Amino acid sequence: MNHRILIVIVLYKEVLTNSIALKTLKESILISDGYFRIYIHDNSPEKYEVIEDDVYYIHSKNNIGLSKAYNQAAEYARMNNFNWLLLSDQDTNYPIGILNDYIKAVENNLSIKLFVPIVRTINGFLFSPFKYKHKRGRPLKHITSGEHSLKGLSVINSGILINLDSFFSCGGYNEKAAIDFSDHLFIERLKKIESKFYLINKEIIQDFSNESTDNDKLYNRQIRIILTIKNCQRNNVFEKIEYFLFILRHTIALFYKTKQLRFIKCFFSYYICNKRIHENEE
Repeated sequence: MNHRILIVIVLYKEVLTNSIALKTLKESILISDGYFRIYIHDNSPEKYEVIEDDVYYIHSKNNIGLSKAYNQAAEYARMNNFNWLLLSDQDTNYPIGILNDYIKAVENNLSIKLFVPIVRTINGFLFSPFKYKHKRGRPLKHITSGEHSLKGLSVINSGILINLDSFFSCGGYNEKAAIDFSDHLFIERLKKIESKFYLINKEIIQDFSNESTDNDKLYNRQIRIILTIKNCQRNNVFEKIEYFLFILRHTIALFYKTKQLRFIKCFFSYYICNKRIHENEE
């Protein structure tokens, strides 16, 4: 079969050649059977000069986030006759040979349009797939490879292999969720047209060592999440309650972590009282 896979890596303040995702996926390309091209969307302030023929590089000086970058990559894929997208963060470590595992799974499961690996943190914690209910993710203790229902489960962005037709049929990524919540909203869209996914028998490692513990950055992220949730479509009252409980739990967790009242005030000002969030506050 003709598998043309566009590998999409989004960078932010990372030198291209230092990206562990790029390094490990290139190693797999060398021993893989399909046709691959690497698409780099760089959201860093400074442009990186790329001289590699097998890499398509695009730079956005103003950080447009993940969702818009993925949608732009999908448009590039459609114009260049690719039929699959493999999405990745810059700091994901892939085992050698994983691309052949994706291809084998696709060939053996023609009715499935979404393929993902097991994702673990550097400490071995099972991070994805995970239980997903009421807009809230909960970790699984164990999951086996093979076909799974999307009902009650979700996955993170990194490692997703998605059929391009399905990507466009579900509407792609919600660009109002630039970073936070982008994967949840995309899978919710996909569930409307696809009922299952396939978990390949490979594990990737997601490095969360750069997760911020700076309280100012945590505060700015809280504002971004609130803005995202305010922009999310609510189909019924039940969904309104789900989003309210999600951001309330998130706010309480931040308050206990930092012992700072500004997270509570932020919740009341921007979510409960619906104060307008200006660009310089994001």
